[in-house]
Amino acid sequence: MSQSKRFGLSETGTGNEGAVTQGGGPVDEGDYPLYLAERLSAAAAQGLQIEFVDVWAQPTGTDRLDFLSGSRPLEAKAWREFGVIMAGMTARQNVAIGKVVTASTSYNTTLAPANTTDGKSTTRWSSKDGSGTQWIRVDLGQRYTLSRVRLQWDAGYASTYKLQISNDGSNWTDIHSTATGDGATDEVVGLNALGRYVRLLCTGRGAGWTYSLREMEVYP
Repeated sequence: MSQSKRFGLSETGTGNEGAVTQGGGPVDEGDYPLYLAERLSAAAAQGLQIEFVDVWAQPTGTDRLDFLSGSRPLEAKAWREFGVIMAGMTARQNVAIGKVVTASTSYNTTLAPANTTDGKSTTRWSSKDGSGTQWIRVDLGQRYTLSRVRLQWDAGYASTYKLQISNDGSNWTDIHSTATGDGATDEVVGLNALGRYVRLLCTGRGAGWTYSLREMEVYP
């Protein structure tokens, strides 16, 4: 990176016969492609310029089949996700736009959760009230590596909130928290997380009668 040279990774894959100490290579799994996506995304965020990644369909495991055979579905699914992750990372586009959004409550059908991913700052979601804990979450459709989340608040905003990530929509990991939110637009940068669902968990209201969010943007 210090020499501003572009990076290429050739003939990478999940392994082949004898790749583990027990012999016989790995079973059908999707861990390596997503691990590679995480590492490359983290390096790209630090300035690495990726020229290419050559995914090698090397026969894997005791079955001597590759992920193109149709007999290693977890590996094949992970490499498909890897391609989408890399494309999103390169484009640096908002991967939440148009995606399915749900919330703990909504004030009415007009101020609906879907308004936060419609790409319009003139629409918004509002919770039914501003008491207690309220949340809104977006399903990105598949796992992505995430580096930035942008929150555009309306007059009602959370001063205390967390951003969380999940692979299954049930088990959540905190990736950012603050107790000093001041409304307007929050740019949360420097994230390094992998997941399919992103949730905004509001626990303390800064202003307004409800929590009210105009847009939630998510970037690889």
